Amino acid sequence: MGCLETYTGGRQLALLYGRPLEEVEDATVWDALYDKLALGLVNLAQLTRVEVVALSGAIALRREGFLEDLRERVEKRLHGMTLRLELAALGEHAPLVGAALLPDTPAQAILH
Repeated sequence: MGCLETYTGGRQLALLYGRPLEEVEDATVWDALYDKLALGLVNLAQLTRVEVVALSGAIALRREGFLEDLRERVEKRLHGMTLRLELAALGEHAPLVGAALLPDTPAQAILH
């Protein structure tokens, strides 16, 4: 077992498949990635009631049709809930900017 990043992160998947994900064209690989990520995002929404998730990372930012395919998978799993998926406005820098802002963020505002 592992965290969601283990199953859907570009670096981890590149290690698993022995090449950059941009070079993987096997539809079953992409189906599994979309399904796992959709399940993780829906679980997040159910547990936290978050309504918007900003996605960044190489896969989200570079794979054509990624957001649309993921939205479709998420919508199939949502029941009476709303979850909007968007690409992070800061692109690949979004996690670094978020981490830099943490020291000035009140603890109750941080989703752990």
